[in-house]
Amino acid sequence: MVAQTQDRINDSHDLSEAAALLTDGVYAVVKLMRILLEGMDAQQVSDLVVILDRKRLYGVRILELFRMCNSDIERFQYHVHFELPNQETGLCEIVYGLPYFTIDPTTKEGLKFFERRQFGRPNEFWAMVHPPTQKEYQYPII
Repeated sequence: MVAQTQDRINDSHDLSEAAALLTDGVYAVVKLMRILLEGMDAQQVSDLVVILDRKRLYGVRILELFRMCNSDIERFQYHVHFELPNQETGLCEIVYGLPYFTIDPTTKEGLKFFERRQFGRPNEFWAMVHPPTQKEYQYPII
């Protein structure tokens, strides 16, 4: 796989163009993106699209992660924001702002949370060494 050094999405794309760039033209992913974005406001759509692009999750890989999350939209959003490493580098960048993430990264609990997510590898869905094996895992995982 050739490393991509730039985001696919930039300020010149409107939200529908941006979402389309993530799908790689795969019909099932286009359909999934419509379902995912359906109940969101414009800011939430923008946030999710940018995060997927920043973490380099595109095309069929979006569908694979959604299925791994038991086809649960909220679980998928949590996973993309907090558990998914960058698909090119393996680094896990935590994106704040979701209602269920209230951990202060400067506290002992916050440091532990981040320390557990330093083991990602390219093309993997988890940044943890020992991720949950059940689709119905409790989250957030502290």
